[in-house]
Amino acid sequence: GTRIGRCFFASALTSGTFGLALVLAFRTDDVTLTRREAILFVVLIWVVAAGIGALPFYYSTLPLTFADAYFEAMSGLTTTGATTITGLDSMAPGILLWRSMLHWIGGIGIIVLSIFILPFLSVGGQQLFALESSDKSDKPFARFRDYASRLLQLYVFLSLLCALTYMLLGMSPFEGINHAMATISTGGFSTSDSSMGQFNSEPILWAASLFMLMGGLPFVAMLRVISRQRAEIDRQIVYFLATIFGAALLIVVLLRVTDTPSNYSLPATAFFHVISIITTTGFAAEDYMIWPSAGLVIMFFITFLGGCSGSTSGGLKFFRIFLIIHSLKTELMQSLYPNAVIATRYGSRRLDQGVFRGALFFLAAYLISFIIGAILLAMTGVDLLTAITGSIASLANVGPGLGTVVGPRAISSR
Repeated sequence: GTRIGRCFFASALTSGTFGLALVLAFRTDDVTLTRREAILFVVLIWVVAAGIGALPFYYSTLPLTFADAYFEAMSGLTTTGATTITGLDSMAPGILLWRSMLHWIGGIGIIVLSIFILPFLSVGGQQLFALESSDKSDKPFARFRDYASRLLQLYVFLSLLCALTYMLLGMSPFEGINHAMATISTGGFSTSDSSMGQFNSEPILWAASLFMLMGGLPFVAMLRVISRQRAEIDRQIVYFLATIFGAALLIVVLLRVTDTPSNYSLPATAFFHVISIITTTGFAAEDYMIWPSAGLVIMFFITFLGGCSGSTSGGLKFFRIFLIIHSLKTELMQSLYPNAVIATRYGSRRLDQGVFRGALFFLAAYLISFIIGAILLAMTGVDLLTAITGSIASLANVGPGLGTVVGPRAISSR
């Protein structure tokens, strides 16, 4: 305990000194950033924040290099959930709590990024949501500051509700708080090497599925429901839920037909793992590598998708999938009927070509990054399955991939 306290004190001292030096070095009047500078600034925030978050790991008694510590911190802040640390069951509580806090802080950071920053930088088609936010009659709340405050209140409320639910279902207060922060943020860090399998509880799986699902939904939509505002149904939510139910039910059928063993009922294990992957949380309750090949193909496919825009989840996001599908549909209709004027809408908003171009550019960058990542991983000597699934699992912020190296830990024999 004393050693852990000293490591956090040293981390605070180091980061405080670094921050003070930056403040003194760059004191100036108001600065106006260009769009390119703003994008670079956003990237640098995550890079520097991960460096600061790595210090407690590096100063602790864990046998980690700074690269290992930085990996752990970046995985936490981006809510990826991949880890190089083992022996979590006997690890110092302070380190476990810090890992979960990185998830929780990163989760609210992703919401702020997707709702308040990227839309106004017109990144990846997100300008669609800038149009929504700039329409005073369509804003859930009148003032921007109040809007941000309500989002934070909702995030805290869901975190507390999740922690309380976990404790009522059998987790200790420490386990409940840690797993709640990792669930709402769709991060996936656990206090055990066995992840959610340590509890061997089907009610906990259903509760985790529910709160992971909430983490993958647009927080703006949830605010509207709470404030009882009339609003049209967000199409991305419909596609998101339909994909979850379709994939989970198909896996239930596959597991039933192949008589695949499980520690839980087939609906519980199927829905839990599908929601865990599609929301990019990455929790596991058992080793789904024993599933039939068709089930693994489904899990691999949904790894690319992610949740809804304005949520804590990663991945491609369903609103971009909607834009890409409708862009292809529009091009097809235009080729069949050259003189037709085809207007595409997202809800009540008419979409312009800039939104489509942003989504298509994001898709291209997404796929190129996936291919480059897979090649780089393959160059380290890992097998092809590990290289491919490890690349997309990291890119989409899922965490676990498939295979013996990056796949879910085998705990079905517990």
